[in-house]
Amino acid sequence: MGLDVTAYAKIDDEPIAMTRDEYCLAVPRVPRVLWIDNEAVFEERLDGLPKGAYRVSGERRDFSMGSYTYYGEWRSKLGRMVGVDVHELWIDSDTAAAKETPFYELLCFSDCEGTLGPKTCAKLARDFEEHEVRAVAFAKRNEDPHWFEQYLKWQTLFALAAHGGVVDFH
Repeated sequence: MGLDVTAYAKIDDEPIAMTRDEYCLAVPRVPRVLWIDNEAVFEERLDGLPKGAYRVSGERRDFSMGSYTYYGEWRSKLGRMVGVDVHELWIDSDTAAAKETPFYELLCFSDCEGTLGPKTCAKLARDFEEHEVRAVAFAKRNEDPHWFEQYLKWQTLFALAAHGGVVDFH
């Protein structure tokens, strides 16, 4: 098992009338519908979208990050790039200082499932764009070009979702 991520360019503002059970039965027949329901600790990352089934539209990009372990290592390096230890950031994640950390919404988020809402995606798209030069230098210094390839994939996902879309971890 591993982390798969999908970015959608647009999500409706309101959920459609459908229960979770109806969604699970409808998925093969009703394309472009996404169920969102983050754990309570990550609910703010939905940017006010209530849990439920949503129509998604526009471009869609799928990305397989690989194993959860690999994603955890990649995310730890992202934290190191901006000068934080991800484990320590999680411990202090409710503080104002932690929330000011670049990539905070990704560094302190589930590594297996959940959805990042439109405003969160726009903020992360800015973080990825603003830190790209730093990421290039980090990858060179650490002799890890594969890490930077992953960085660019994440950057693309958040850029796609930055104007009214979402990024879904599944």
